[in-house]
Amino acid sequence: LPLLACCLMFGACLPDSQSKNEIAVVDLGKLIRDSEPGKQAQAFLEGIQEDFNTRLMAQQKKVQANPDDQKAMLYTSLYHTMINPSIYMDVVRRYRGLDGNIHVAEDFDNYTIFSVWDTYRALHPLLGLIKPDRNTDMVKSMIAHQQQSVHHMLPVWSLMANEGWCMTGYHAVTVLADALVKGADIDRDAAMKAMVETATCPYYESLGDYMRLGYAPFDKNGTAASNTLEYSFDDWTIYSAAKHLGMEDIAGQFEKRALYYRNTFDKSIGFANARYSDGSFKKDLDPYQTSGEGFIEG
Repeated sequence: LPLLACCLMFGACLPDSQSKNEIAVVDLGKLIRDSEPGKQAQAFLEGIQEDFNTRLMAQQKKVQANPDDQKAMLYTSLYHTMINPSIYMDVVRRYRGLDGNIHVAEDFDNYTIFSVWDTYRALHPLLGLIKPDRNTDMVKSMIAHQQQSVHHMLPVWSLMANEGWCMTGYHAVTVLADALVKGADIDRDAAMKAMVETATCPYYESLGDYMRLGYAPFDKNGTAASNTLEYSFDDWTIYSAAKHLGMEDIAGQFEKRALYYRNTFDKSIGFANARYSDGSFKKDLDPYQTSGEGFIEG
């Protein structure tokens, strides 16, 4: 049933010579031919249950105190890590790309729903440890996204061949950097190219000013302080990956940018603070407030 739904959903992903109905019939026919009629759905369900329990048991051994509560939390949390990102392609590996064209995922499963601002801190590092094959496919999907992007940028918040531009930062570079230093089976040159092009897009969310001034100016962007802090962290991961790979020119470029977070520190109040183009800091910062202070959900 999930494969049938996928087949029907991605009937829209079709070459010019075929209608949506034709491709749905063709792909469904292949699915039926390759499956044992009447048992495919049950086999799929049993396989998912077995896979979930196998993964869970590997983690459950670590649970000691309060086993019932802890197991419930572990089951729930682990389930949440498996909802998204999710596979985005039909049964013959076609998907509509960010450029509007039909692509074939030749050597990877193509994924979508990259809410990277939400997932770069914990989910992707976790997947890199407990499910590195899937995380590698997600990284390859991100690189494909970047190669199809008119902006030459990795996903910020992508969904089904669309970029939502939600939240701040270009945190997909951290996912690629983590994969590179952990030895994932990806094209390291393509990955690094994608990271650098993403981090140097001059018209993205005050990034041009950030590169010029060493911080994002508050008079030009309402979340400037957050932007500076998050960009500099992303830049540190590019530096770290480039250093690990012996790409010294790139490492040198981003080592300097990784320290730009210091430019937000207002010594007069002891907090990171929004800063104007003339170098002055915002007056009367309220660190217990987000709106109008230069931060996004800060």
